[in-house]
Amino acid sequence: MDVDRGPRRISRGVRNLLLFIVLIAIGGGVTASLSVIVPTEPTIDRQSVLIDTVQRGELVHSVRGVGTLAAEDFLWIPATTEGRVVKIQVRPGAKVTKSTVLWELSNPKLQLAVINAEADVKSAEANLQAVKARLDKELFAMKAKLLELETEHSIAKLTLEINQSLFEQDVVTENTIKMDRLKASGLKARVAIEEQGVDTFETLMPSEYALF
Repeated sequence: MDVDRGPRRISRGVRNLLLFIVLIAIGGGVTASLSVIVPTEPTIDRQSVLIDTVQRGELVHSVRGVGTLAAEDFLWIPATTEGRVVKIQVRPGAKVTKSTVLWELSNPKLQLAVINAEADVKSAEANLQAVKARLDKELFAMKAKLLELETEHSIAKLTLEINQSLFEQDVVTENTIKMDRLKASGLKARVAIEEQGVDTFETLMPSEYALF
């Protein structure tokens, strides 16, 4: 005959074990939930960043885009002479300064005119040198003539002084003294005329040079 003993009581050790298992299950669920909620560290494409040692200087940042780069404003600079472009020195977008040559132009007619002008200049320079040589030669001859007259005048004055002394001693006649005076006076006048001619010639020489 079975006797009803009522519900069994769970021992304390078993109850603690069950509680420990429940806590472990709850902790695992919380950890799994946090692993889903908390985001991982962000990532980035290696080709889209620049990794290098920090340096001081200019950093070039290139931006790519779809389409064609076009200028907003155009400034046309007309040339003073006709010509054709034979060489392009710089391209659109390049940095330029006030001394930068943008294009090289060519004009056959203008080049021929330059060659002819250079030939004319050389011819004029040669003519100028020839004129200078001729004028210098003429001036030298005039100065030589002036020096000769000055010498003759000095001799005539000295002769007059000597004959004047001899005339006082009755060695020469009065006519000799008169002739000496006339000669000295004439040479003095010729010297003055020649000096004036030299001065005038030297004054006119620059105007002769200015013709070339």
